[in-house]
Amino acid sequence: MNIRTPKLAFALYLLAGFTSAAKADIIIGNLPQQNDIGGSFFGNFTLSKGLGFTMTKSIDLTTAVLRLESLRTAHAPGIHLMSHSNAGLGVPNAILATFQIPTMGLGIANYVFTLPTPYRLQAGTTYWLVAAANSTTTGLNWLGSGPPVTPTGTYATYFGERYDQDGFPPTGLSPAINSFQLTGNPITAPVPEPSAVVALSAVGLLVFTRSRRRISA
Repeated sequence: MNIRTPKLAFALYLLAGFTSAAKADIIIGNLPQQNDIGGSFFGNFTLSKGLGFTMTKSIDLTTAVLRLESLRTAHAPGIHLMSHSNAGLGVPNAILATFQIPTMGLGIANYVFTLPTPYRLQAGTTYWLVAAANSTTTGLNWLGSGPPVTPTGTYATYFGERYDQDGFPPTGLSPAINSFQLTGNPITAPVPEPSAVVALSAVGLLVFTRSRRRISA
């Protein structure tokens, strides 16, 4: 009896591979935190804080998780992905993308900031995650562990931190490493058009039908 099931199995394998969703990976971060002793207090609307990282592999950035404490308001700072400048010891340069602000409440929580569309981080390039205060962020604290915990990840290495009380972007040194985590989608092969998926499914069904006919014959 000659049952040609390998062809059908291969067709179904390809179909499953095309339709499966990509799983988000951790790019770099230091969550969960060890404690909430350290951090950066946004006591005025001119403060900004940035954490730099250098990519070792390319990936599409989608979200940033920040551990925040809101004391008097329920508003968040602007969260930006910024490019890198080699000026001085290295500082944030220009805004590349801005994260959407989630609904916030009072107290301590991990808040997920999402990009409107994924941004591709390129291997060998340094970027900055920057929080910029505004008139509604007084009384907000971007928490960090004490002693500081250096962020790690499979896609990036930690570059350093910058802080500024009087403007944006931050250019001064800072002793605090804030609690955060970046996640993204691994870069995969392009997904075929729906018509191609339907065609592939039809091929698999045809192979299976012919095999059944040969068995019955």
